[in-house]
Amino acid sequence: MLFTRLSSLHCRGRHRAALRHLSSKAAPGTSRFHVPSRGRQQLLMGCVSYDPAVNDIWIGIQSYLNRAMAAGGSDPFDFCLFTNYPAQVRALLDGHIDVAWNGPIAHVMAERGVQTSDSLLSLGMRDVDRDFRSVLVTRTSRSIRSVQQLQDRLVLAGSWDSPQANVVPLYWLTVLEGVQPRIVEYNVDVGKHGDTAAGEVMLLKELCAMAHSGPEEGADGAVLSKMMWDRALEGRLEGVDPTLLSEHYDIMADAKIPAFDHCQFDAVYNPDKIELLEDFTSALMQMDMNDPEQQRLMCLEGINKEWVPPRQEGYDIVRKAMDVGMGASSSNHKPATNLFTVKSSFLLNQRGAHTFHRQSQQLRSFSSNASGTQSLSRPKTIAVIGAGVAGLQTTRALQSHGFQVKCFDANSKVGGLWNSNYANFGVQVPKQLYEVQDFPMTEAEEGEYPSAVQVQRYLERMVKEFRLQDSIQLNTFVESVDQKEDGTWEVSIKQLHSDGSTSTQERHSFDYLVSATGLYSNRDAFLPSDIDGTDKYQGQILHSSQFSDVSIAKGQRVIVVGGGKSAIDCAVEAHRAGAAHVTLLSRKAHWPTPRKIAGVIPFQYVFLSRFGTALVSAHRGVYPDEGTGKAVSLFRTFGWPIVGGAFYAVEALFRLQLGLFGDRSPKADVVDDFYGYAQVLNSDLQDLIKSKAIDFKIGEISRFLGNSSIELSKSGTSNIDADIVVFATGFKPNYSVFAESIVKDLNIESDGLYLYRQILPPRVRNLAFIGKAATISNISSYGIQAEWLARILNGFTPQPNISTMENEIAAHKEWSRSWMPPTCSRASLILLHQTHYHDALLRDMGENPLRKSNIVEEYFGPYYPRDYDGIMASPQGAAPAS
Repeated sequence: MLFTRLSSLHCRGRHRAALRHLSSKAAPGTSRFHVPSRGRQQLLMGCVSYDPAVNDIWIGIQSYLNRAMAAGGSDPFDFCLFTNYPAQVRALLDGHIDVAWNGPIAHVMAERGVQTSDSLLSLGMRDVDRDFRSVLVTRTSRSIRSVQQLQDRLVLAGSWDSPQANVVPLYWLTVLEGVQPRIVEYNVDVGKHGDTAAGEVMLLKELCAMAHSGPEEGADGAVLSKMMWDRALEGRLEGVDPTLLSEHYDIMADAKIPAFDHCQFDAVYNPDKIELLEDFTSALMQMDMNDPEQQRLMCLEGINKEWVPPRQEGYDIVRKAMDVGMGASSSNHKPATNLFTVKSSFLLNQRGAHTFHRQSQQLRSFSSNASGTQSLSRPKTIAVIGAGVAGLQTTRALQSHGFQVKCFDANSKVGGLWNSNYANFGVQVPKQLYEVQDFPMTEAEEGEYPSAVQVQRYLERMVKEFRLQDSIQLNTFVESVDQKEDGTWEVSIKQLHSDGSTSTQERHSFDYLVSATGLYSNRDAFLPSDIDGTDKYQGQILHSSQFSDVSIAKGQRVIVVGGGKSAIDCAVEAHRAGAAHVTLLSRKAHWPTPRKIAGVIPFQYVFLSRFGTALVSAHRGVYPDEGTGKAVSLFRTFGWPIVGGAFYAVEALFRLQLGLFGDRSPKADVVDDFYGYAQVLNSDLQDLIKSKAIDFKIGEISRFLGNSSIELSKSGTSNIDADIVVFATGFKPNYSVFAESIVKDLNIESDGLYLYRQILPPRVRNLAFIGKAATISNISSYGIQAEWLARILNGFTPQPNISTMENEIAAHKEWSRSWMPPTCSRASLILLHQTHYHDALLRDMGENPLRKSNIVEEYFGPYYPRDYDGIMASPQGAAPAS
């Protein structure tokens, strides 16, 4: 495996005839080219082909095994190659192969994929697989003498799924030693679990490049296998200067990274194959270094002296590290069983009737090409529309997984709505709820509600940090997209110039398309068009997104139309700008959520904990996902009087705290209303209404009468004068970029676009939407969505078939339409159910949705983006920009 590629591979095995199993003399009436069945007397082994030499090595070993295991003239052993370990483990669990030549990560994945520990047998390993070691190297000029000095310092690591250059050493560093450095991963050949060592080679090259950097520049340390470090110092790695490494870096002697075992042969117990497994293992163990031909094969496989029996204790540290870094739980499985210790009891007790589960949350079974499954080959080129919060995270995730990505945005800057909006536009949640999982927002303090300016700076820093610039094409308007017969996309674009002119249309072809324009766009602002007399009105009519220069309100009479947060923000800013009079006009009163409930408890502790989500679910419906749990459903069925009383108390508290009396008294249920007009507020509006600085009215504009006079309906005041009218009436969905046939297949309904997992349209292939889900911490949701999509496209997460997608969408429709207000965005609303939504995405990816360190925090603490750190991959070859 890892060791094999680094050996001298000059010898080539002699290929067997391609049709070796076919009889040269076919029976009458039959074809000599028939497909033979794989019977009980043949053992099929899988191994990952991380190098062309793997095939040659195993052809040689196959020849030896078939001689050593032969019975009755048949060839009892064959092998097949896989491109990645997840696929190989799935094949083992599904019974498509009998034996898997697994690395340590794959070995533990297999343990977790079987129903009982006794179902997985370990057969043997190479002598070099035992006690494999990683090292921590540090920059000698930094005088780093202890591990603790690496706190907040820059440490380089290999691919996120490499046990020797990432999983084990980073677990030791961050968990066992309690040090939290800044980590940059070199994610190359993801899925091969570090076998190619390509990430380590890139890491070593980067260390050489950083050797002469300034005192505060470059990396402070790196983790990698001792084997690769030794080979680098010996000058055996092309492009890596051993002199630079030896002069500027050294192994930290006090860094006692635990050793672990590397590769192992694994098999799922099958009573029909137990004798073949024993013969296979026995034949391997009998290979002799004194035999010239066997010595050649063993050396090519990286063996020092011999094959050795299996053992399980060498994987304990890997299991613990995967619990933290890969989201699984060690309580879900026990170590595999060594074949020689149990074969007798198996034969005595199973009596040929052993069955086992071949599917788990982490490892889904192979999806067939049955009718109703979207065909999905790995795309090479992907177009992303939009460079806002959703588009940037999508570009990062796809780029991290090795795709060629081009992100188009019509604006001159990244950021989307954060780049340009109304004055005092900001986030409705504290900064710890509005940051990328592994990229903290330093532009705002803990508990601060970031402004648009702070968010924009944060997003621009994110682009620089993750080196997304080359993948983003700004000032580029996507005019249309259309799908060709082969499923690829033709994207028509125009360049926007500073003088307002555009270039001639360009057309580009992509394998896959991601629409990441999010929920809102300034280009799709909604202004009511059915109000009479607008041509007679002599004042200004603006959309809230255009209300960026609040100085125009000074000395003016201003009406702000709307009931959401943008309306409230515009009204407050108009007053602060010195408006002569401000009226906030809303069709009905709504329930705001105070930033601190009762002035003490931050709202997220009540509504974004699992306990709070359970209360909301019991009150208004359990999120339609099979993993949400029966307990909440039972609580909803039998505990509704208690829950109803609890939310009645919440309404009374909000009414008292925010002064929601008279016209401001909402009529709807507090949860129902939140899903139509979500807003989290401080006390500014309440104070200004109380002091009569802002006049709050229930009603709507029926017509403009001319000059500055406006007629109202459903209001105690029939007419009102205003110099400025600001419509904070939101944005309208726009799918005009798609060809008409695509829009038809999307099946957009009056309450929005329903998608599988809020991402995939069932009837349009090679298309995804990122950013259509409305959650409380949408930046976190979009990051998880992007990683979910990247894993789907890379084959690490199974692609759902059309039936599965449409059934999930039908359940979601039934859930949302049974209680949410009928708005045009109802299909997208997740909001207070976001934790359960994230759970569903994580389960799909084989990640553990329970992210907290203890049960109290898990169920009563709010979920923050940082709790999902470790889900997102890092860019290939990325390093912090200087």
